[in-house]
Amino acid sequence: MWSSLDPIGLDELDELQDRVDAKYVLPINALPALLDRLDHRVLEIDGRRVFGYRSTYFDTPELRLFRDHVQQRRRRYKCRSREYVDTGLRMFEVKLKGPRGRTVKYRTEQGTFAFLDETLRREYDRAPDPGLRPALDVAYERVTLAAPGERVTLDFDLRFSDGRMRPDRLVVETKSANGNARADKALRELGARPEPGFSKYCLGIGLKHPRATLRRALALHFVALAMAPAAHAMPSMKINSGPIPNEKKTSATLRMPGYSGKIGIEVRGQSSQQFAKKSFAIELRDDRGEDRKAPLLGMPEDGDWVLYAGANDKTLMRNVVAYATARALGRYAPRTRFVKLHLNGRYHGVYVLTERVELGKERVQGDALLEFTFPFQARSKNPSFRGPVRGRPIVWEDPERKDLSSKEANAIAAPVRAAERALYGRGSWRPHIDEAAAVDYVLLQELFKNQDAFLGSTYVALSGGKLVFGPLWDFDIAGGNAGSGASQYSSGWLLKRRHWSGRLWQDPGFERALRERWAALDLRAAVQGAIDEASRDLRGEVGRNFTRWPVLHRPLWPATQARGSHGAEVDFLRRWMSRRIAWMDRQLR
Repeated sequence: MWSSLDPIGLDELDELQDRVDAKYVLPINALPALLDRLDHRVLEIDGRRVFGYRSTYFDTPELRLFRDHVQQRRRRYKCRSREYVDTGLRMFEVKLKGPRGRTVKYRTEQGTFAFLDETLRREYDRAPDPGLRPALDVAYERVTLAAPGERVTLDFDLRFSDGRMRPDRLVVETKSANGNARADKALRELGARPEPGFSKYCLGIGLKHPRATLRRALALHFVALAMAPAAHAMPSMKINSGPIPNEKKTSATLRMPGYSGKIGIEVRGQSSQQFAKKSFAIELRDDRGEDRKAPLLGMPEDGDWVLYAGANDKTLMRNVVAYATARALGRYAPRTRFVKLHLNGRYHGVYVLTERVELGKERVQGDALLEFTFPFQARSKNPSFRGPVRGRPIVWEDPERKDLSSKEANAIAAPVRAAERALYGRGSWRPHIDEAAAVDYVLLQELFKNQDAFLGSTYVALSGGKLVFGPLWDFDIAGGNAGSGASQYSSGWLLKRRHWSGRLWQDPGFERALRERWAALDLRAAVQGAIDEASRDLRGEVGRNFTRWPVLHRPLWPATQARGSHGAEVDFLRRWMSRRIAWMDRQLR
């Protein structure tokens, strides 16, 4: 319907941060008539016009922010973390209600509650409500239309944990400086009227805690979860294959929502191969066996993917939680989706469909991708070289090429060697290493106390001659999932004595930057919110997974304890992370 509209780029959009909003609900079949009455352009990015959104709203345990909005109190506010699914960009947003119904929105890519505190003190001369925590998750698809001085958003397939919008409805929101946009006039001509209090947050909370003022809207436009379980079911991936080798992918077929066709598949991992439940690497292929790209489960299109088994992580979520926390800081981390895998017609358990770490517009930005790894692993990977001071192997990561000319190898190795010499010498390392990225990387690795940090699975991109640490990868021995060594304890630093990270820690300026960055963040909400979201996504499938793989009642490396249930494992992770954050807070504030 919008394919015939002229496009507009993101850089041309009017932000309209101070505006008047109005929300309408339309039948889907009324959309062509609305578009015929508008002369707006449609937002287009990289050829896409429909974009996926995920938002997490924060509130107090007593739902103070929700009640303030339902009661239309003055000087009220909302705050949320929003993920742009197609790009992985995350923003933290604060929306204030001003005089005469105006909405004022502030947002940032960095920080969370520190930004909220700063905004409320500046605009309302007050502090945020105590005890804010994730209260609601919502996902939807959006098309954005724009004309001078106004914007119109069309939201489809609105989904909450407790219900979803009827498939024959869409939410239309107009945004303009005076509240009387051309789109408002067109909607009135179609007989539509603004829906008071029709915010996504109030509706989502209303599904859990019905209020009289919302019952009509909920009854007319929403379907309760109990009436539509299939909409929230974990997606299935069905793979048919012969014996799956450890290396060189064998041909197979894959059927799943949004994809049906050929793939190549192989077993992946190093220490994880000791477990019966294997992880796999898959490569999408066309009918001729050539590489193919596709957007799987709403993630940006690519051809290379990982099916992570989580065999030794009984929560099944440590990677998912760590990557989500990195994205909350504005850093790229692999996007993930829980799936249930059927292999050759037999249920094979819950897996995490994960983007592979590789260079690309939608993945890692840079000129080259490198990995710090263990010596025994380097021998079986791509070409590698050793650092001039510590002698640790550093692997060149490029799945498309296995060879390098000597000139290419030297061009990649030279900046790394220069950085290591500066780090261990008397000169400054800052011309060679992106300090902001290194600060976030060290904080995240310390936060989860990842055993492999700066030893293996440590990725760094070479960009403009500088080393940029990240993204995160492989957090199975993290979050207290260990029976020995420093990583089992929620207290104590892990990285102060390791190569590279130990030298960074010794720089007073770097330690000061760590403290300043930590003070600007509130990672407790990000971590606990990610655990809550993963728990909801896993609901209803963990029992079947652990029937297929009965490991809950026996110790499994690297842990030495068996807690007996998935719920007990998740509770342990939640408590361990809470203690870890409290300890780091005492050390860094």
